[in-house]
Order: sequence, then C-alpha cells, then structure tokens
Amino acid sequence: MYSAIRDQIQGGVYPAGHRLPSETALAEDHGVSRVTIREALRLLQRDLLIRSVHGRGHFVLDTSNLVETQITELQSVTELMRGRGYGIETTTLSMTEERAGPHAELLRLDEAETVIRLERVRSTDGVPMIYSVDVFAARLIAGREDDLRGGASLVDAFVTHGVDIAYCNATISAAELPRAAARSAGFPKLSFVLMEQVNFGTDHAPVLYSLDYHRGDKFKFSVVRTRTRR
Repeated sequence: MYSAIRDQIQGGVYPAGHRLPSETALAEDHGVSRVTIREALRLLQRDLLIRSVHGRGHFVLDTSNLVETQITELQSVTELMRGRGYGIETTTLSMTEERAGPHAELLRLDEAETVIRLERVRSTDGVPMIYSVDVFAARLIAGREDDLRGGASLVDAFVTHGVDIAYCNATISAAELPRAAARSAGFPKLSFVLMEQVNFGTDHAPVLYSLDYHRGDKFKFSVVRTRTRR
C-alpha cells in the first residue's frame, strides 16, 4: 500500500501541497483496512513524502530538490541505472558452479550444495559503470542459465522459480576494484562505492549474496535520516 500511494504522489495524482484523502477514504479506495493505511502513511512521513498536520490531515511535500536514488529503497542494478537515466548493457565475464563452501553459512546452505558465482559488468554506451558479483543457490535459476549468460535479469530469473527478493542487509564502503576485474572489465583507475548485500526473500530466507562496485564518479547514494523526538 505504501508503494501504491507513493506512486500516486510521484505520478502527480497528489501534487506538492495537496491534502491526501482521509484514512477512511484511502482505505475504501484501495480496498484495505485503516490499519494498513496508517502504516503506509507512517512510511510516507518517514521518507519525507508527506507531513501530518494535527486536525487537518496529511499533506504532500515538495520533493523536487531531493536526490532520487534513496538508499532506503532496494533496487536491482538494472533498476538503479535506468532510474538515473542510464542505458544499460550487460556483459557476463564469468558464470561458474562451485560448492557453497564459505558462502554456506551466509546463505543457510549445506557446504556441499552447488552455488553459482555470476560476474558481470553493466555499461552505458560502452562505458563500464558497475562491476557485480552475485552468489546464489544453483537451484534458484534452474533452466535459466543461458538467459543469465546472455544478460537477463537475475531478479526475473528468481521470480520464475517463485522467489521474490523483499529486503536486504547492506554494508556500504569505499573500495578498490579487484585487479583481475579491473583488467577484464576495462575500468579506468578510480574510486568505487562497494555495496555488499545479503538479500532475503519474502519468507525471510537469504537467497542472494552480492557485491556491487559502483564508479565513484558516476554514483552517489543518499539516505534521509530523521530525529526521534523524546
């Protein structure tokens, strides 16, 4: 429900300064309970899309000056690049099968289970932008291996097998690109922003470990931090 109302705000259905319909009206329009609407409104306030005025309702804030790439929203690499207006070309550097080994505990797998290590580069107009390494159980994309070698979306391959990524635990740091990757991918010598993530499905089971190296001269991430009043 949060996403539905957010999309209406961002799509101009409710422009900046507009007062949202009442909780009751929103619940009736979307066919959900008022409890669900209240939670959606709370999240919208958290992300500074609306503000609550006591006795008057909820009003849409002007977000024209906010950076669009909010780190609080989980996006695939493809969604991230397209959201910033970049075209996307995918080059698969390697796709290998190996035992889970060191990734077994992270992904809650048996050490002997087969995982796939997928190494790819995302480019725009021939310019390399992101270097990615993804590790996941081979069974999650059975039958779609050739599609992935050809640059298909990993998220879409998961969906084919009934796996939806819902959230992740992420660590962000400055990093150097591994030398072998820099040579094979053709990146110039520069700084990178590394996003290391363990991605979880809707059943709270870890399904994907990913390392995404973003060019420091092309990507900037932001997060809205709010102060809790005591």
